[in-house]
Amino acid sequence: MSETFLDLIQIAEKEIRRDAEDLARLKKRYPDYDFVRVANGGSGSKANEPQPGRPELSGLEMAILDLIDSSPEREWTSRSVATEIRSGGAFRLPERDDAGMNAVAAALISLKEGGNIIRIYEGRGRDPHRYTSTKQASRAPQAIEPKIDLAHISKPGDVLKAILAKKQEEETEKED
Repeated sequence: MSETFLDLIQIAEKEIRRDAEDLARLKKRYPDYDFVRVANGGSGSKANEPQPGRPELSGLEMAILDLIDSSPEREWTSRSVATEIRSGGAFRLPERDDAGMNAVAAALISLKEGGNIIRIYEGRGRDPHRYTSTKQASRAPQAIEPKIDLAHISKPGDVLKAILAKKQEEETEKED
């Protein structure tokens, strides 16, 4: 029985060493990313709550949020955000392009989950997700009105009659 207990301890020590090596490798790959320890625990855990003295948004998330809020009418992809951040110098992304893109994508996801930005299009494959500011969503959407009344159309000839009637109404309004 004591041999199995010692085996379990050795297995746990190997896992701890492996986790430390993985963390060191991740820190080397993403030098600007702030890795935070997450406490293990059940429903009573405070792992998901912000740490005291630590801002709710990281520096990269703040830079992205400022960038997206600066032009709320624009649609942003992770590539366009990374390009703007690199050119603007508001935040220093990792030199490797894939590391910078991964950091930006993770920050965009976290901002979306936090309700700070909206994903307006969910991409697939090489078609990227598109995000926009919540400021744009707060504006009232404009109603789309058809150019002709489609309520009285039951046959193909009715469409032509409705178009001609609409043109005739517009001409009479111009004459008056």
